[in-house]
Amino acid sequence: MSGPVKIWQRITVLLLLSTGMLGAGLGLRCPWGPGESALAVAGGEMLAGGAWLQPTIGGVSASLPLLPVWLQALAQKLTGSTCAGFLLPALLAALGTLLLTWGLSRRLAGRDAAPGAWLLLLATPQFALAARDGGTAMVVTFLMTLSLYGLLRHLLVRPDWRWLAAGSATAGTSVLAGGPVWLAILALLPWGLARSRGWRLPPVPSHHWWLGAAAFLAVSAASSALVSVRGVGSTGAATSLLPDLWPASPWTLLLWWLPVTALLPWLVPGWRDALGQRDPRVLVVGGWLFLAGGPLGLWGGGDPAALLPALPALAVLASPWLAGLCRRRGIRRLALGLALLVPTGLVAYSLWPPEPAQAALDAGEPFGWPFVRWSVLLGLGAVLVFRQPRAVAALVIVFCGTATLLAVLGRPALDPYRSGREIMDLAALIAPDNEPLGLMESDPRWFVAARRPLAHFGDAADHRDQQARALAWLAGDPDRRLVAAGGDGACFDEGTAILLGAVRGRPRYLVAAADAGTDCMPHRPSANPRPVLWNPSPARIQHPIP
Repeated sequence: MSGPVKIWQRITVLLLLSTGMLGAGLGLRCPWGPGESALAVAGGEMLAGGAWLQPTIGGVSASLPLLPVWLQALAQKLTGSTCAGFLLPALLAALGTLLLTWGLSRRLAGRDAAPGAWLLLLATPQFALAARDGGTAMVVTFLMTLSLYGLLRHLLVRPDWRWLAAGSATAGTSVLAGGPVWLAILALLPWGLARSRGWRLPPVPSHHWWLGAAAFLAVSAASSALVSVRGVGSTGAATSLLPDLWPASPWTLLLWWLPVTALLPWLVPGWRDALGQRDPRVLVVGGWLFLAGGPLGLWGGGDPAALLPALPALAVLASPWLAGLCRRRGIRRLALGLALLVPTGLVAYSLWPPEPAQAALDAGEPFGWPFVRWSVLLGLGAVLVFRQPRAVAALVIVFCGTATLLAVLGRPALDPYRSGREIMDLAALIAPDNEPLGLMESDPRWFVAARRPLAHFGDAADHRDQQARALAWLAGDPDRRLVAAGGDGACFDEGTAILLGAVRGRPRYLVAAADAGTDCMPHRPSANPRPVLWNPSPARIQHPIP
């Protein structure tokens, strides 16, 4: 009984620590980018309207994957708040991915290897960022890991038709999830190669293949039927829903995948030796990583950040060698160097802010952000306390602690600038109350930030048509006001319009009819100048928890 008790004790401790780390900052910010905001708004409107097969944004039909929208609706139902609930699906998906990574590593590499795979995945910056992002990436990662878990348990541990059916059925949720979950099935190709070469593998009954194929086809058909009921698209929106926080350069991805990428010079020889000894686990998991990498990159439009679903499998593949590597002097020195990299990078980051919003927050003070100061102290303290004998522990503490401080201190400070709520609050105070506030913005974040009814033109197929309709509506009443973006293409006088603020460096203005430029006014009235009227739900708290 001592073995199972110890295992569950480890899992409980790691789960509590991971929940505290990844859940820190929940409810302290609102959706930022279009991906987060689209799902959050669609989930809230689906919950309010009950149209579970037709996502809408601002009352207008939207092409979004159904499963993430359902999860958003459920999260907002449980929390009663858009800003408190929109990160809950990603958090639960991240915890589920960690549990699956533990389980797969334990069954393929042994009980002692499982904690290393868990901590390696948890300490990876991209995983920590995705767990705090309201897009689809973490949900897709969980589903792909679940599918891969079921297939590999059946193929490499011992044949079990239940796990084969579960893995195949999960792979069939690609249409609903808005991501290529079906790529997990590619694990069959390196497995077939190992089997054809006579490598030692558990025998798989032939009738199991028919069961797996039936489960995959049944779920795929049911998902496609649900999506096509009202012509709702899903996979086409997957790319736009990827987080905009992640790097687009492969060289930058090497940094965001630390410490995994730093261990590759030591891991690759171990994998090569294992292949020489005809180890099917390395061939199947490593082969799947190689085969799935290209399609994942294509799914993300060439963005290497879309490779996130491959990260749990990479942690499993590295887990048998982690314990031995942590005892090597060179690895310890590398860990100390990486632990010092974080505070050094944050100092440079605070001295040269890349965005106007960040410069405003700094207000001329190099360490203006509280999270920068605390992260530097955390990094230096961990290095001084743990030093070389426990350098790996120092690295994990620095990476995980910095991500937690960023969620608790850094992102809430940026939220008024990134979410647009400061702009919408100011516009609601200035604009007359007898008319809804006009909106000529395609970003759904403005619906989350709104405190009053909106009149928007998001149902227009063309931007020029939307612009013409907005100006025609604005000219219909002198009390009407319109929130619009400045810069190139603005059809109003920025000198007379009221500046409300900026989001990601682009200014937003409160525009009256007198501010509209004559050269931008439509030559003839729009055929349908009437806007789409949208009211924020009074039942949900739109803004972060104080």
